[in-house]
Amino acid sequence: MKKFKKIISLLLSALAIVSVVGMAACKGKQDTVAPPNGNAAEITLDGENPMLIPSDLKYTDSILVNNGKTDYTIVLPENRSDFIGFAAQELQDRWKESTGGRIAAVGENEVNTVDSGKYIFIGKTKFLPSGMDISENATGVCGYTVRTYGDDVFIAGKTDRGSLNGVYAFLKNVFNYKYYAPDVWQINDCADGVFKLPLFDLTEKPDIQTPIIRTEVVKDPTESGRRLRVVQTNEAFVAVGGGNYHVALNCIPKDVYCDPNDADNYHPEWYMTERDGGEFVDGVFTGTYKEASEAEQPCYTAHGNKESYDLMVDAQVEILKESILKEQHDPDHLMYVWYTHMDKVTWCECKTCLAEKEKYGAVAPTQIKMANDIAAKIAEWVEQEGKNRRILLVIYAYMSTIDAPKVIDDDIMLADNISLFYAPIEAAGYRELSDPVNKYFVDNLEQWSKLTSDEGGLLFWSYDHCYFGDYLVPFYSFDTYQSNTKLLLEHNVKLVLALNEYDNYALPDWGFLKAYLHAELMWDSDQNVKKLIDDFFNVYFRSAASNMRKYFNRFSYWESYAQTKFDYKDGYSTAGRFKRTEEYYPYNELMTWLGYADEAYKDIEIYATRDPKLYALLKDRICLETISPRYLLTDLHQGRFTTTEYNKLVSEYNADRQRIGVNMGAEGGSVRWPHG
Repeated sequence: MKKFKKIISLLLSALAIVSVVGMAACKGKQDTVAPPNGNAAEITLDGENPMLIPSDLKYTDSILVNNGKTDYTIVLPENRSDFIGFAAQELQDRWKESTGGRIAAVGENEVNTVDSGKYIFIGKTKFLPSGMDISENATGVCGYTVRTYGDDVFIAGKTDRGSLNGVYAFLKNVFNYKYYAPDVWQINDCADGVFKLPLFDLTEKPDIQTPIIRTEVVKDPTESGRRLRVVQTNEAFVAVGGGNYHVALNCIPKDVYCDPNDADNYHPEWYMTERDGGEFVDGVFTGTYKEASEAEQPCYTAHGNKESYDLMVDAQVEILKESILKEQHDPDHLMYVWYTHMDKVTWCECKTCLAEKEKYGAVAPTQIKMANDIAAKIAEWVEQEGKNRRILLVIYAYMSTIDAPKVIDDDIMLADNISLFYAPIEAAGYRELSDPVNKYFVDNLEQWSKLTSDEGGLLFWSYDHCYFGDYLVPFYSFDTYQSNTKLLLEHNVKLVLALNEYDNYALPDWGFLKAYLHAELMWDSDQNVKKLIDDFFNVYFRSAASNMRKYFNRFSYWESYAQTKFDYKDGYSTAGRFKRTEEYYPYNELMTWLGYADEAYKDIEIYATRDPKLYALLKDRICLETISPRYLLTDLHQGRFTTTEYNKLVSEYNADRQRIGVNMGAEGGSVRWPHG
């Protein structure tokens, strides 16, 4: 998928420290490591875990680090964004962690010429070589170029986020740095020896132009997202009227435009008409309609009133312009602006809207037509103001509007500055998109793609991390990430949002592994998934990697088996309750999973006195993966225990989940016990 990529592999040896051309070998920071297959006996290395530097790297004669000391200085643009500041801090922190030494950072105006010292330039400084291609064609909006010129290194992307990602590439290649999850990364110990500057010529552009994993739920979400090289929703999208995701009524606030006491601004025709009981007799509705003040969606036709429609368009344009002006996004990054309907299944049933539905075979065209009119005015405003940025209005294909129009004409072709966010919440997220159970949603995606422009394109909302109605029921989807990403690439999807659980500090059901895999595969969908999982387990669980990998393997086998055995085809992502049965999760199976966790606890005892802090972290990581089976065990198999045993299990379960931060059991609701 990449035009050019050079990734350094992690090599482990328990035999000796081996030197390679131009560089001394570094020692791994880990003191234990499980073999790659995750099943063999643990290798204990007592802190001497040599990490070989790959022999395919070439080096300059310039000394980068000499026994922890360096002659290099970081150089930053004078007018720098938060991303550049964060990038510099990350480089300094990881540099010190690996070498024990410090590298200073200065602004570009403190440097006379590139020949006045040895420098690592981050971002678009005035010294950026003219021949260094950081165009969007080369790096996309999140990619980067890292290149050596003489004694200096230049790290930059089209966007400052891309420059940050370039710093992570530098750290990976020099110190073997790799981030996995909050508080979990690997880095070589390079405090001793002489290390020469690599001859960098790296350019990387992620497969998915804007990879998003909603990680607001975890500790330090900004740091976690950036280190995973993914985007947060608030970094890519403009909040409208102070809201995200569903903003239609923020664009026409009811307290402004639906107040009968304000005759000058009273527009009930801007809000949907919805039947309130009643029935159709001979094609005529005999019941009543809800008041506009109760409306859950706009009416995108203003009930057929052209004059009112134009006023409605203008009112929304002003709200959108105000919201755009408040944002401080990277000017080189795409600016996605929400123009999305509310999170409801309802839609307007006025005569004009129903006629449009009849004409196109779907309700979405009413929103499309208004979005096109608004987008035209936004584009005109951007050009007049000379803002020199790409602003894309975003509408949903979601719930009410998930069905693509059956009839397509010029009136509903999406404008170039509109992106279509395809959000198939009713697809079977635990199955591949290519699975027959999801055929409708793929066919529907292809129909939608006929309406989108190359500029605006398709965005995709991925519901494959959890059941939103029951976070603690396992959601097995690991077999889908790679194939789904490739399928979306075939449809030129530019942005993917992988949605994690809301409001949990810790993510049960292998949530951190899911985030890591999604992030890696959105960058490079050709990677070896098994190796990615093995690497994660080795670093995340340390000495417990082998038994936790066995646990995961058994869990994976059972979920795949049970889906077939019970013909599980539920396509609604919130419906974990349909799996929460004694048959789907038998007592013996749950106890088998917990048995592997018990062995894993034994594996980490070597740290209890050697490194109590690490011991506590590893214990909590193992414990987190017991939350789901313990929840199912006590919820489904209470009859297996005496009252005393059961109460003890519940008490220990609650104490553990509270300690590690599992405080939500479903979207919008706290963990309940027993879960109803």
